[in-house]
Amino acid sequence: MSEMKKWPMLKFEIFTSIKPICIFYTILYSIVCITFILSYLANGNLDHSYTNAVELSSMIFLGIFGALGFIEDFKMLIQNGYPRKYIFIANILLFAVTACIMSLIDTLIGAFLHSISSDYFTMFSGLYGTNYSLLISWIWLYLVYFTICTISYMFAMFSNILGKRVWMFVAISIGLLVILVLPILVRFFIPTKILRNIITFAQSSFGFTSTGINLWNPICLFIIISVIVGITSFLTIRKTELK
Repeated sequence: MSEMKKWPMLKFEIFTSIKPICIFYTILYSIVCITFILSYLANGNLDHSYTNAVELSSMIFLGIFGALGFIEDFKMLIQNGYPRKYIFIANILLFAVTACIMSLIDTLIGAFLHSISSDYFTMFSGLYGTNYSLLISWIWLYLVYFTICTISYMFAMFSNILGKRVWMFVAISIGLLVILVLPILVRFFIPTKILRNIITFAQSSFGFTSTGINLWNPICLFIIISVIVGITSFLTIRKTELK
C-alpha cells in the first residue's frame, strides 16, 4: 500500500475521534465545575474537595474508546481494501496520540485544580505524593492511558474471534474465579512466604520498594505490558475475520 493511502486512513481515525473526546471532556469538567461551585457555596471555600482523581473517568472512556477502535473501524477499513497490518498500525498511532493529548489535558487541569484546592489530588499524587514534577506525572499517566487502550483493543479482538456469547461466558467465568476462588486459594493453599513475595513484587512493580518510591518500575511495567499486548494484538488481527 502506498504512503499516500496510509496517511488518509490515520487522519480519518484521528479526526473521527475528536468529537467524542470533546463531548466527553465537556461533560466531565462541567460536572467537576458544578461540584466545586456547590462545594464553595456550602463551605465558603474550596478547602474541601469532593471530586478527586477525575482521571478515573478518562480511563473508563479510553477503555471504551480502545474497544470501539476495533469494533467500529475494522470492518469499514477492511471493506475499503486496507490490509490488517496498516489498520493495526493506524490504531496504535491513534491510541498514542489520544493518550498523549488526554493525559496532557488531565495532568494540567489536575495541577490547576490542586492549586485552587489543596485537598484535591490526582491519581498520581494520591499514589506517589505531590513532590514530583508535572513531566513525570504526565509520562506516568500517558503510559497508563495507552496501556488501557491497547488492552481494550485486544479484548475487542478476542470478543470478535470467540463471539460475544462465548466471550461474555469466558469473561464472567474469569471474574467469578477471581472473586470466589482466588481468596480461598490465598487464604488456605498459598504458603505465607510465597504470598508475601508476590505482594512485595506487585508493590515494587508499581514503584513502592523497600528503599522508597521508584517511578521507573511502573514506567517499565506499563511499557512491557503495552509491548506484550501489542504483539498479541498484531498476531491476532492477522487471523481475524469479519463477523
